[in-house]
This record gives sequence, C-alpha cells and structure tokens, in this order.
Amino acid sequence: MLPCPTCKTFRGNQSQAIEAVTDGADGSRFDDLAAVQVAALGSRPPDLTADLVLAGRTARIRVTGPSLARLFQRAVAHLVLGPRETVLQPEMSIYLLEPDDTPTVRVLREISDDLQRTWRAPDLEVRSSACGRMLSFAFGRRSHFVLDRERRILAGTQEPECLRLFERTKPLLLPLRVLLQDRGIQVVHAGLVATAEGGALIGGPERSGKSSTALRCFMAGFALLGDDQVALESPGLVGHSLYNGVQVEPDWLRQFGSFPSRALDQDSTDDKVGLFLSEVAAERIGRSVPIRAIVLPRLGSSRPAGVVPATKAETLMRIAASTLFQPLGAGIDGLRVLQRLVERVPSYWLDLGDDGSSCVEAIRDVLRRSQP
Repeated sequence: MLPCPTCKTFRGNQSQAIEAVTDGADGSRFDDLAAVQVAALGSRPPDLTADLVLAGRTARIRVTGPSLARLFQRAVAHLVLGPRETVLQPEMSIYLLEPDDTPTVRVLREISDDLQRTWRAPDLEVRSSACGRMLSFAFGRRSHFVLDRERRILAGTQEPECLRLFERTKPLLLPLRVLLQDRGIQVVHAGLVATAEGGALIGGPERSGKSSTALRCFMAGFALLGDDQVALESPGLVGHSLYNGVQVEPDWLRQFGSFPSRALDQDSTDDKVGLFLSEVAAERIGRSVPIRAIVLPRLGSSRPAGVVPATKAETLMRIAASTLFQPLGAGIDGLRVLQRLVERVPSYWLDLGDDGSSCVEAIRDVLRRSQP
C-alpha cells in the first residue's frame, strides 16, 4: 500500500481526501489502459533514450520530438548514466512526446477522463482515481501527464515552444515529486552545494538568497546539486540532485562576467535567465552527497555578514514552510524527514550583508566545523 500525498497538501477547488493506493477492482481496471498507454508511447522511434540516476534510483527516459528531447536533456545531463553504468531493469519509466502524436494524446485523455476526483488551481488541474493509483496533471495547454504510481510509469506530452522558463529548467517537477515520495524520498525547496567535507543545504522561502548563494559557491569551486529544488533521503541524510538548470537575475550574470551563450535560456516573458550549469562546468555538478549542515540565508539583516547558530525550531520553520505547502507537497511524512535532518545536523543563519560575497567562505567554514 502506497501513501497518497495529494490529499495532504494540495489546495484546490475540491478538498476531498484521496485514499491510499489500494489493490482491488478500482485499481486493476487501469491495467488494460496502462498497457495501451505503453504500447502507444513505444510506437514511434524516440529522439532521446537514456538511463538516469534520479535521487539514487534508476529511471529510463524516452523522449519523442527533437525540441523536447533537447530541453529535457539539458536539465538532467549530469544524471545520465554512462556506457559502463548498465541498468538491466529501471525502477521508473518516463515517456515524453510532443503533442502532435494524436494516438498517444487520445490514450492519455482517455485515462484522465476516467479519473473521478479533480482539484483545480490557477493554471493546474490534478485528477486522481478513487484508489489513488492513477494521477493526471494538466498545466494549461502546455503539458499533460499521467502517472501510474503502481507501475511507476510517468507519461505525457509537452509543447516545447510554450513551456515557461521554470518548466524548462526544472521539467516534470510536480509528477516527479509524487513519484519520489512514493519511494520515500522528499523533494525539498532548498539549494544544495558541497565540498569534500560534505553538503550544505540552503533553505528559505522565495527570494531569500538561496539561488544566488548556491551560484556564488559554484563559481568559487563548490559542487552544486541544485539551487532551489533537491531531493532528500532520510536514511543517511543524503541529498540528491534533480536538475542542473537554474534561474538567475540578469544583473547577477553581469557580476560574474560572460557565460557561454549555449548555456543560457532567455525568455522575453520572464524577468530571469535560465542557466544550465552542466554546460558551464560539468565536472562540478554533483549527483548525491551526505548533508552535514543547514544554512539559512537572509537578506537585509542589520547584522554583519557571516553565520550565527540557528535554533532547531527556527530552522524547521524556515525550511518546512516553503516545502510542505507547495502543490502536492510532502505532508506529514515529509515533515518527519525534515525533523530528522534538523535534529541531526547543525544549522546556521547566513547573513548575506550588502552583496553576499562573504557567503562562500562562511559556508566553507561551516562545513569544516560540521564533520561527524
């Protein structure tokens, strides 16, 4: 039986809870549709086939459509397994197609229409079967996904020209969050950087300085595993990278000189610029690291730049609030994972001062002092 996270945190026009995933007639009746779905998805030759290590689990990805394949490959290039890293049976399967594949669109729509429970939020509709096995996600007309949680198959269509910058730098975030939560892994709204001493989780709400702090560390030679969305596994308190794409202010880019144009993704409708760091310094994009410390950046503090200890209550409030109340957030299970992390590793306020330039040495020093 798999716990369903949807009922715990999704806030939409309907508040009915979804039951846990259960066996039985309601679940088994999707088997035929799932088989048709896989057959339809495999009917066209893919433009990208790759095995990934996704939060410590193996996933096989098939993308049909050259533009979509390029977008997805950029964001997860560092997770692609090499020719010597053989995967016999992947733990998850992901199929993506551009929406001109009419038979596949029809199958996905047929599955979605058979799901009884619906939640709506701005630009998002989530549907679920009563048994909790099947979920569908519709993001306007841009994207449509169906997730079979029992078979661990995520399939969908995306219109690459219509995707927003966040969707290009962090593709599939919402359905992947559910897929990983079913595996006991929580997606955390935080950054993660690392040295040889281990990883520092960078927590806080939007516009608190997470991304700029993570990027300053990256430019100073740290490994970067994410700027604001990473995965956390409770046993061993390991942090996992999900994406190498980040969103930055244009002014920040100018501070650090020029980046290769191939690494940039600019969108006239967004006030930020996408930057794919695997195309800047692939050797400094990490996959997984044990977390040794938590740092909480804060802007506009009257304190001088540097670090001061944070209480466990302050830390939990800071990192939990922005993680748990995202759509399909982690719920009570995620809160327990965050509690264990906060109880076992030291945490610090990171006062960024006027320009944040001192954060790099402060985090380096924190990691030196936080060895087990």
